[in-house]
This record gives sequence, C-alpha cells and structure tokens, in this order.
Amino acid sequence: MGRLDRKVAVITGAAKGLGKQMALTFAAEGADIAICDIEEMDATAKGIKDLGRKVLVLKADITKKDEVDKFFSSVMDTFKKVDILVNNAGTTRNVGFFDMTGEDWDFIQDANLKGAFFCTQVAARYMKERKYGRIVNMSSVASVSSRPIATVNYQCAKSGVIQLTRACARELGPYGITVNVMAPGIIVTEMTYLNRSRETVDKMVDEGIKRTPLGRLGTPKDVANLALFFALDESSFISGQLIVLDGGWA
Repeated sequence: MGRLDRKVAVITGAAKGLGKQMALTFAAEGADIAICDIEEMDATAKGIKDLGRKVLVLKADITKKDEVDKFFSSVMDTFKKVDILVNNAGTTRNVGFFDMTGEDWDFIQDANLKGAFFCTQVAARYMKERKYGRIVNMSSVASVSSRPIATVNYQCAKSGVIQLTRACARELGPYGITVNVMAPGIIVTEMTYLNRSRETVDKMVDEGIKRTPLGRLGTPKDVANLALFFALDESSFISGQLIVLDGGWA
C-alpha cells in the first residue's frame, strides 16, 4: 500500500472492465486519478473516492485531438502534473475479413491506435518538463498470435500499439519517461460481449481454459497488477518492453 503516494495517474477507458480495475488498483496504492471515457464513469469515480483519493472525471473521445487536449488541460489545472498514463481505451468490431469495410478498419485503428498516440503525445509534453513519466499501453495477445481470436482490423491495430510503444520508448527515454505495453490473453469483461452472444463467449472461455497451461483465464486484477508494476519506480530501467499475460497460451 502507498507505493504510488503523491503520484497522479491518468487512465483512459476507465468506465468499466480493465480500466476501472486499474484505476481502483492505482488509487489503493495512493495515487490521485484522472479518468476519461465516452461512457458514464460514476461507479469508477465512487470507488476511487471510497479509497480516499482525489478523482477527476471527464468525458472525452480520445480519437479527437481537441478533446484529448482539453482533458489533459483539465488534469493539469486540477493536479498540476501527470506522472502516469495508462492508454487503456479501445474497442473491437467483430466483422469478418470479406465483409470488412474501410469504415470498419478506420474505426478500430482510431480507437485503439490513434487515440493512444494522441494521449501519449500530449501527456509526454507535460512529463518531459519534469524529466519523469510512466506510460503503459494496452495491446492484446491477438497481436502476437496467429490463432483466430480477433478480427483483422483489431489484430493490426494492437500490433501497431506495440510498435508505438517501442518507438516512443526511444523518443521519450532521454526525458526520463518509460513506455511499456501489455498484451493480455482472454480476459472476460463487458467488451468481450460486444457483438457476441453469451453462448459464443462461453464457448470461447471454455476453449481458452483448455488451451491455457495454467488452467484458467486471466482476470482484470492480473492486468492491473502488471500495469502497477510498470508504473512503479522499481521498473524504472524497463522501457520499450512487451509482456504477454496469457498463462502460457500463445
């Protein structure tokens, strides 16, 4: 407890699922939290307050640069600094390869890759002034595996997040900023059910457990714990790295 005392963490896509769990985990370690999403974040905000931490809540579409600028301006007005950024916001659209349109492609690239770039660019401008920062990106096991667990547009976007991480680690390292990326396996959250029936998800979960050497799927807490490690000073010499959280599945 208290390993993030006096730190300010910005977490995107924090209304529910992984983003919510990471926000609560960071708050439990003493960080004040700024969260954004395009959905209501009342439950996440209440959880942070119940842990005794300050929270800033602002609806923002991270695919729009002006909204990203406004969000981070509010963070600076409220907390005066940004120590940690977790680029968690993202989504999927389950469209088959031959049915995929240009709009399907662009929507997923924007939500998962362009938004992470915008947030990283803006946050890093504030971080470089203090020669300190921790940036954690969210990819997926789908980006490093040929198994058909995601659509082509999503796999390509999440692969781009890995390369964004490596490129930004080189660009931002001289300013004391580390940039790392997580690639979770199957983690059942609200997003898992987007455009999927419960029967389809149940089948995916059963197959995932059978294929995972550890005999279980990951949980949001597993992901939050890794994000926390990347945010701590104990990881200060780790940058540009990818860690896959899949129980040995890939």
